[in-house]
Amino acid sequence: EEEEEEEEEEDGEMSSRRMPRILKEIPKFSTLSRKEPSPLLPFILVGMLWSYVLTKRRCNGDTDSDQEILLESARILCESSPYMLSPSARQEECVPPKNVAESLNSCMEQSIDLISSSSLKRAHMPFVLELVDDIHRLLQFKMRVLAALSDTLAILQRASAASSIQKSFKSRLDRTSKKVVFFCSWINEVGTDVINLLQAQVLIVKERLEKDWKEEEAQGQAAHDKQEGKKKVKIVELPQET
Repeated sequence: EEEEEEEEEEDGEMSSRRMPRILKEIPKFSTLSRKEPSPLLPFILVGMLWSYVLTKRRCNGDTDSDQEILLESARILCESSPYMLSPSARQEECVPPKNVAESLNSCMEQSIDLISSSSLKRAHMPFVLELVDDIHRLLQFKMRVLAALSDTLAILQRASAASSIQKSFKSRLDRTSKKVVFFCSWINEVGTDVINLLQAQVLIVKERLEKDWKEEEAQGQAAHDKQEGKKKVKIVELPQET
């Protein structure tokens, strides 16, 4: 079961909207793991939030209007980040990211077909920046992160229960669901200082991406203008002989 939390913002922009329902019975972290939480969990979380915001944008927020869209949403959730699946679900274990930039770079490589604007397989940076900004906004409040993870879990569980799902895909979704519950438990007990620090780190990466993209655009425009200048031939009228 889940409970509904209303989004509140100072500017009132989102006051009429509601966050996705938050998982009501979140297990204690100690019941899921005997070990202390890894310090790398925040960076794995960034990769999981990347999957969520990418799925929402690719599906225009409509993740389950019919069974086909639901299964496609679940597929994007699982395949757009290397950190969504548990180690048992992969042939080779994915090395945890050591920072936010590493996490986002891995996600961009993993989902290049979904974020590229051409057959050149290059990331469409305006779209990437929107995704990173979405992650930054989610990290503004702990409840937003819990809502995003709970919504992720709901999509995976509904897809797993679909009548047309293949057995292998269902098994994959069930394993991923367990990992999402694990992160719900961790986030539910972690201090806001961890979330705030992670948000600040995401902002730094976002600003760096914006700066690099603007510089690359400026260099490209300068090269284009130079090439165009070479094409233009100035016609000079020769002086007539007297």
